[in-house]
Parts: sequence; C-alpha cells; structure tokens
Amino acid sequence: MMIPTPFYPQHYGYNEDIYVAERIRRKMAIAGTTLFLAFAMLNLCLALAALKRGNYLRRKLRTYLGSFSVPLGIFFVVAMDLIFFQRFNLDKLDVPPSDQVNVSLWINPPNFSKLTDYGSGSAGLVHGLSFAISIALTLIIFTEVSLNGITALKNKASKPGIFMADYAITMILFPILSGCLGWPFMSGATVRTMSHLSGLVVMDRKPPPGMPQRIIGTIEQRLSTLIVGVLVALSVFIGSALRFIPMAALYGMFLYMGVMGLRDLTFVKRCMILMKRRKHWKVSSMLTHFISPERIYI
Repeated sequence: MMIPTPFYPQHYGYNEDIYVAERIRRKMAIAGTTLFLAFAMLNLCLALAALKRGNYLRRKLRTYLGSFSVPLGIFFVVAMDLIFFQRFNLDKLDVPPSDQVNVSLWINPPNFSKLTDYGSGSAGLVHGLSFAISIALTLIIFTEVSLNGITALKNKASKPGIFMADYAITMILFPILSGCLGWPFMSGATVRTMSHLSGLVVMDRKPPPGMPQRIIGTIEQRLSTLIVGVLVALSVFIGSALRFIPMAALYGMFLYMGVMGLRDLTFVKRCMILMKRRKHWKVSSMLTHFISPERIYI
C-alpha cells in the first residue's frame, strides 16, 4: 500500500484532475488502512478469547488476558498507528482536550422560570418531541435491564425485587436528578452492560457428563457498575490521551462484540448444527423441539 504523502495543489500546477485523483487515492488508502486495523484488532481479541478458553499458560493469566482483550486490542491498534501508519492521518476520536475541562460547569441547574419559553417552536411540538424521546429512552433502558436479567440471571437471583429496584433507580430517580442538575439524560448501553453482567455470571464448573455448562448464579453487587461509571466520568480528564485512539479501534471493538454475540445465539448454533453430519451432533438443550436426526438425510 502506498503511503499518502502530504498533498498540496501547487505540487501539480493546480491541475484539477490530478488534484481530484490524489484526493481519491488518499481516501482509498486511509479506508484500506482503517479496515486492516479493525480486522487486526478483531483477530487479536478473538485470539485472546480463545486463549482464555484454552489450556495454555496459567488459568489466572489467561483469564486476565481474555477479560482485557478489548483494552489490549485498543493499545495494539494505537501502537500500530503510531509506528507504521502515522503519516496516513487516520481519523481519531474527536474529544475535547484535557485542558479544556471546566468542572464548574458540571452542575448547571436549569432556569425553571423559562419552562414555558418554547422559542420559535410551538408548545405542542416541543411536548410531542419530548414525549417521543422519553418513550424511546424508556424502551431502551427497559430492554437493557430486562435483557440483562433474563439473559444472565435466569431466575437465579437471590435478592428479591432486584428488577424493581433497578427500574426505580434508572427510570425515576436518575431522570429527575439529571433534570434538576442540568445533566444529560441517561441512555442505554446494552452491549457494554450485558458484557459486564456476563462476566459476573457463575457457571457450573463440573457439569454432568454429556451436558453443557449451566448458569448456577450471579455475583450480585453494584460496586463494579459504580466503578465503571466513575471511570467513564473521569475519562474527561484524559481527553488528550484518548485523541490518539483511531476510529479503527472502535470499529474492531464493535466487530468483536458482534461476533461474540452471534456465537451465543441459538439460531446461529442451530445453523451450524445443520452443516454437520448427524453423528457429530451433541446432546444439547438447543436441540429441544428440533427435528430428529433420523428424519434428516445429509
């Protein structure tokens, strides 16, 4: 791949055709490099996840490597960009620098005397848009909390009323607090929270012979969630460092999450089973109500 050198129109005597061709060449080189780094991070994260499930190295070491696969992948992409692709000027995270953080503006209570000031819009339009946005946020947060509970807990929670407490905090307390302090309203982060909760799931390490591992419980606590929220809030102070992260790292992270999510879907597993000979089928709960092997001729 050719390295896109800095381009100035005067190098070519202001030839419009050459100028356009050079811009296209640069965009193609940047797009190809971004795609390469994204897939490189995807393969690295998948390799670390496979290492976590394997037998190489000590269990604690491979557990740490597999659990921190995404941060390690981000560091890998940043290092690749700084060492090999620095002249490509890849797209980076667009976050404010650390020296522009003004803590005094974090608490900005609204002026309640202007609640009826709708500006150029009508009251019906403003209230209608607010209602639509609130319904969308409610559905996202409700889906996030419900999916986390149904997917990971599976009625294994030992604390009663855990879902009602989460609903009260996320849908009643937080919106009121955000509105009074001038903070942005909370939105759903389903992928991140499901990945976090999946890490707290306790699996049966010694299942019966021929049976897959099953969920026997969950480490029920809110300390790790609080730590994640505090770290996200403190990330505004490292904006200057985050500006070194290429967008390719985010693309690779989303690809990795998508692949890992598809891997655990029952539909995908059944499709994979259909491509196997019936003698290689294993006893699994996903084969319940599935067509019997005797009726399939491969």
